[in-house]
Amino acid sequence: VRLSSGKTKFEGRVEVLHKGKWGYVCDDYWNLINGDVVCKQLNYGRANAIFFRSYFPNVSSSTVFWLDNVRCRGNETKIGNCSHSPYGSHNCYYSETAGVQCTGPDASRRCIDRCPAGFIQTSHRCTECNPQCKTCGPTADKCTSCPDGFLKQATACVLGCSSGYYNNSATEC
Repeated sequence: VRLSSGKTKFEGRVEVLHKGKWGYVCDDYWNLINGDVVCKQLNYGRANAIFFRSYFPNVSSSTVFWLDNVRCRGNETKIGNCSHSPYGSHNCYYSETAGVQCTGPDASRRCIDRCPAGFIQTSHRCTECNPQCKTCGPTADKCTSCPDGFLKQATACVLGCSSGYYNNSATEC
């Protein structure tokens, strides 16, 4: 799952990856419990707002709707574990994408066990990684893993390998 077109990494249109392709979540039955599951899945805290009717811009009519009629109970760890119509089966228009705004991890508190993805523990606190990184270390600006669709080149996340580099795996240059 990912959030796209938000002003920060903690908000945006909800998109899910299915069969290697990103797709939308329809806003039918969309509620704060569903949003909470998305935020928890991303380790972005809790949902403090949800959005309907394609609130976030740049909706593409070439993108599929993967999920419709999502109904979470709140104890799920992934949006795909919530009750929903079969993947790709929907009655949605492109004006019906679901969105969420997450609180984000509380970086002002000491880490209990470990920091979530996108954060690194520094001086007993969670510090946000460079926004390009999925995980980072030993400092916040050095990526150790990258979001889906990006390749790791040295300590950065890139869309494609630079001159002089070649893909040595599905995730690294």
